[in-house]
Amino acid sequence: MKKLLLLLLFVSFNLHAQENINYVDIEELAINVYDFIDKSDYKRAIQEIEKVHPNDSTYTDFLVTKSYCYLQLEDFENVAKVCQEGIEKKDYENLESFYVNLGTAYLRQEKMDKALEVYEDGLQYYPKNETLNYNKAVALRRSEKIRESIDWQEKTIFYSPINVSSYTELADMFYKQERITQALMCVNMYLILNPEGENTFYVLKAANDIAKNKNPNQANPALESAFKAKGFKELDLILSNRVALNSDYEVDHKIDLALTKQNHLLLEGLKNYSPGKEKTVWSEIYVPLFNWISENDYFEEFIYTISYSIENESYKKDVEKNIEGIIEFLDKFKNKYSELLSENSYLVTNEKDKNFLYHEGRIVSYGAIQNEKATGDYTFYTENGNISAKGAFKNGEKNGVWEWFYNNGNVKEKGVYKNNELHGLYESFYENGRKETLLNYKNGKADGKFTYYNEEGALIQEKVFKEGEIAGLYKAYFKVGDVLPAEFLVEYSKGEANGSFVENYATGDKYSTSNFKNNLRQGHEKGFYLNNKVMFEANYLDGVYHGDFKSYWPNGKLKQEGKYNQGEQVGLWKNYFKHGVLSEEVTYKNGRIDGVYKVYDKDGLLTIEYDYKKGDIIAYRSYNKEGKVIMEDRKKGGEFFYRSFSPYGQIETEGKYDVSGGKIGHWKFYNDNGILESEGDYIDNKVQGVYTSYYLNGVVRELYKYKNDTIQGYYSSFYRNKNIKNEGYYKDGERQGEWKTYYSNGKLAAIEFFHKDNYWGKQKYYAPNGKLEREMFYDQGKFSKIIYYNQNEKILEEIDHDITTPDYTISLKALNNELYQTTQYSYQVEHGLSQGFYFTGEKRFEGNYVNGERNGNWKYFYENGNTDEDLTYLMGNLHGKIKRYHENGELKDEITYELGTLEGTWVDYYDNGQIETENTYVNDDLNGERKNYSYTGELQLIRYYNHGRLMGYSYLGKDKELVEMIPLENESGKIKAYHHNGNVSREMEYEKGLLNGKYKAYYTDGKLQMEVDYDHGFNDGIYFTYYPNGNIKKELNYKEDMLNGEYKSYYSNGKVKETGQYVDGIKEGEFIEYDENGKITNKINYFKGYAYK
Repeated sequence: MKKLLLLLLFVSFNLHAQENINYVDIEELAINVYDFIDKSDYKRAIQEIEKVHPNDSTYTDFLVTKSYCYLQLEDFENVAKVCQEGIEKKDYENLESFYVNLGTAYLRQEKMDKALEVYEDGLQYYPKNETLNYNKAVALRRSEKIRESIDWQEKTIFYSPINVSSYTELADMFYKQERITQALMCVNMYLILNPEGENTFYVLKAANDIAKNKNPNQANPALESAFKAKGFKELDLILSNRVALNSDYEVDHKIDLALTKQNHLLLEGLKNYSPGKEKTVWSEIYVPLFNWISENDYFEEFIYTISYSIENESYKKDVEKNIEGIIEFLDKFKNKYSELLSENSYLVTNEKDKNFLYHEGRIVSYGAIQNEKATGDYTFYTENGNISAKGAFKNGEKNGVWEWFYNNGNVKEKGVYKNNELHGLYESFYENGRKETLLNYKNGKADGKFTYYNEEGALIQEKVFKEGEIAGLYKAYFKVGDVLPAEFLVEYSKGEANGSFVENYATGDKYSTSNFKNNLRQGHEKGFYLNNKVMFEANYLDGVYHGDFKSYWPNGKLKQEGKYNQGEQVGLWKNYFKHGVLSEEVTYKNGRIDGVYKVYDKDGLLTIEYDYKKGDIIAYRSYNKEGKVIMEDRKKGGEFFYRSFSPYGQIETEGKYDVSGGKIGHWKFYNDNGILESEGDYIDNKVQGVYTSYYLNGVVRELYKYKNDTIQGYYSSFYRNKNIKNEGYYKDGERQGEWKTYYSNGKLAAIEFFHKDNYWGKQKYYAPNGKLEREMFYDQGKFSKIIYYNQNEKILEEIDHDITTPDYTISLKALNNELYQTTQYSYQVEHGLSQGFYFTGEKRFEGNYVNGERNGNWKYFYENGNTDEDLTYLMGNLHGKIKRYHENGELKDEITYELGTLEGTWVDYYDNGQIETENTYVNDDLNGERKNYSYTGELQLIRYYNHGRLMGYSYLGKDKELVEMIPLENESGKIKAYHHNGNVSREMEYEKGLLNGKYKAYYTDGKLQMEVDYDHGFNDGIYFTYYPNGNIKKELNYKEDMLNGEYKSYYSNGKVKETGQYVDGIKEGEFIEYDENGKITNKINYFKGYAYK
């Protein structure tokens, strides 16, 4: 990455790897930016930079570059805007550059007071930063504060001895005051320390001109006191008179320049230098340094070194012949230079007992040296000049409290040392200042209790050390810390896990139990579901699976069984459906499938056989329900075209396998009824290029782009009306950059930003009417703040989620500023009671969170106080009987869940208490009879399902007995059922398992009870329900299987009861309520589902 150098300025760029930002490749954009900068086309560079999204992780890096470009264009107003934005972001990797560039902008405008203010602010973070200190000295000089400027340039040199720009500034000031001795020493320092610099030849030329020509400047008597170093007056006079340039002054050196002769005289004159009583950098550093050259007979190497950049061909050859000598001289000179600076640090610090210590020309620490050993308090610095650590030495060994710091100045680590070993309390901290770890040490070894906290402050780990090794019980906690039982409990001895290992759920119930020996899992392991039923049983030998393995479904039935041998599956393995029927049989040899792999359907009938050899498919056979082969093939010449079928004869998969058993070419995948679900191309068994998924009506659902089996590039998903639903970019399988979500009508619903699949920066969410509804903020992927807006896009409330208090409650306002919702939190995780309230103040819901998951009883209420839903959660999963009610208090439905899966009966009821529908589920699939009843309780229809597949239907004949089941081949056909009186009860049509077209239900007397439009399984169109007297009860509009458009409900007398509008199932706009006489009784306005008046 390039470093763009500017006079008085160092600009640093740190571009983090990130691509596809705002549909732009950041690496490509960076190349374009620096290409434009190389061509001095700064406006085009800025145009490129402005494509970078403010949420992007490289945004502040590019702000630095942007400010540089504005500097080059002398657009100082925009420099200030960009730098202020960068400073406010507190990105400590770039903060220094913003202060530098902002100060430079003020320098260029001759606004010295503002420049000095900026540098002072920057130096609070980076006290020893060479650029900020140097630029401050320049600003002081331009403010005509010459003494302060000289002092500050001298300080800058102490902080960064290789900062040669300070020497050109000092040389210029001394030369203009006719102090040629000091000016000559300064240019010599520049030339020695920067022999290969871009501007070194020009400095060499200027130095030679100073040596050769009469000084055109005249000293300003008013400034004489600012130049406090004394003792050079006589030598200044001799050098100014250019005595060394007389023909009789001979100097034995091949570089025959005026500078060579004047330097010879300079060295001779400095031998007799007498500084007087006052000690300065000249008396203590520069005169001794140049005398060191004389004392060690380095004049020849000295001249070759300062002449390194010379362009005269003859002299250049002489320099090149002496490269080895130059290198040796430079090494020794720099060591002497650093030594003198270090010994005389007191000249700028006023602390005689302490010294600056350097490495490669930069300050690394400040402290005292006694008998060549570090002693007393020490401060350490980063390359940027901010403090990295503080601590004390005793006889060269760390002793007492030591602290290490983040770039923002917060403590990173803190420990107590004794004789160079940790001895006492050690602490580490997160960058936000919160504690991370706590541990005691004894003689350099961890000893005692260790605690580790997450960034939110919750205790996450506890363990005990004895003489540097873990011993006793190790505990790991959930993200809310020790307010819950430990997630992991492990017994340790002598630094290794030895004994029991227990893993728990957040409820305190066991997840698994096992044993360790010498840090390796050994013997039997048993796992459990949240309902306390066994999940799996396994055996270990030296940390890997070995022996019998069994897993179970939550209902207790066997799910999988087989054997391991030293971590590899061996022999026959069997898998089972949740209802206990065998689903697969596969044989392994040395961890690879070998032999016949059998697949069964949910009835237990063989549906596919694969022949494997050493892990590769070599043949297959598909069977129908009667056990007949309907498709088979075998490898011939290494490739074969594969087609698999469902037990009902419908194609499921088709594509080609290559010689190694990998997919190649175009592949298609279908559902059980032969409807295309997805397709894509493969190369070497990896998806490549466009991959398409479809709705069951054939409309494109999602479009992916793949590279080597990983999603890469632009992604889009669609509604069934072909409007776009989501769009964004993937980078290496992760969402990256800006993503947009839309309502089904095409209006924008959300603008989100991702970095490596994590939310990043500001996210925006909109109501269906296009107005901003809320903004959510993420700091480095962590949720930090939310702002809610009202119907007028004014801020309703701003809620900070980065809260340091362990336990607290967050309350949300309704649009009328009344209480809308309260939730208890622990360490920024939902934990405890949550309650919601209606616009009018009545309770809307109540339930509890445990470790961020819903747990226990949750109740929802109607506005009249009656129960709406009565749910039971087990750590986020619906579990057991749940009940929902009509607004009049009658039971609406009763459903059975098992850990989030529909399992058992589901009964729906009308608002008069009569059963509407009876269903039975097995593992989320309808299974057995599905009965529909009329509003008055008469059976209307029975549909028969076999593990999710519709097999046929029946109804009551005129004899009130069920007619024989009428089969539906391939889940397709028209259903027309009757009441026992001969009137039609229900009629509908299925197409490959999906309701399609009109669905009608009738009362016993033949009047319509319900009329619904379906499109391939989706509610699409008008949904009518009717009273028994034939009047309309509700008129709903559906699109995309959601309420969309006008909503109306009616009284039985035909009068309108309520009207309103929905967008994607969300109430939007005005809802009006009427009494039975048609008089308006209430008006409620909604903004994205929230009532506000």
